[in-house]
Amino acid sequence: MFPHRILRCHVSWAAIAVLLCLSSTVCRAQDPQAVNVKFAFRLSDVDTRFEQVSEMDVEKEGSTELAKSCGNRFPFWIFQSTADAMPRLDVWLSRKNSTWYLNASLIHPTGRDLKDKWTSVLYSPGDLDTQVLPKDRAWTSTIKATFENLIASENSNEILTALQEFAPLGTQMAAVPAQLTAVLPLDYGRYQALSLSNFRIMCQWAAHGVVTLHSTGVGAPNDFTPEVPKFKGIWVLHNFWEFGGHREDVSGHQSDLPSLTTLAVYLEQVNSPPPQVSVAP
Repeated sequence: MFPHRILRCHVSWAAIAVLLCLSSTVCRAQDPQAVNVKFAFRLSDVDTRFEQVSEMDVEKEGSTELAKSCGNRFPFWIFQSTADAMPRLDVWLSRKNSTWYLNASLIHPTGRDLKDKWTSVLYSPGDLDTQVLPKDRAWTSTIKATFENLIASENSNEILTALQEFAPLGTQMAAVPAQLTAVLPLDYGRYQALSLSNFRIMCQWAAHGVVTLHSTGVGAPNDFTPEVPKFKGIWVLHNFWEFGGHREDVSGHQSDLPSLTTLAVYLEQVNSPPPQVSVAP
């Protein structure tokens, strides 16, 4: 039996992060598409502040640390600092008069018009009258502290919205035969916090075009894949079929589901159960 209504509740990101860190993946599931993080100074004012290490080495170190910060804050995605492909979070410094800024921008394919650039003050006017600019690797801790404040502030929900829109959680889906359900390649042990959430699944419909399935987790695991079980994934119920801007109940397209090829799976809305309801362990 599937739930008729999923309640949307406030989610504690810190609690979710703990759950994800404590859980382990017994079988190999598909990791979400990585979001690349790249830090570069882009500011000539700092060129003389490197003596023991190169500016490029500090940029690489900074990229690694910022990727870790993103992973702690937004635990449903994988963040890495080893590639330049989109989606990519670019982070850099700028200065206007005596104010220094730390900037972050999500580089992504064309899509919805969403806020995708954020800024935080690194040094306010007068700060550098009583302190000096960092040197060498001291830059990393300074930049990381400001960056973590940036992603934890009121910007957090905007960044989350941008990730939900432009950063897929996966590129596969296993249909459950003769049902309007499917299993996503997200290990249930790790992603149980998403087991009641809404997903947007983009698919190629043979000889037609791109279809978007709007689906909701049922709060229980199922085998991925049903025919040849590999691990327990997130089990979802398809609700709506969207094609050419027209959305309708998916029940009228059950016979079309086998002809779909999954392109990308996006997190659309995080839903958590009310206190009196528990999801399957």
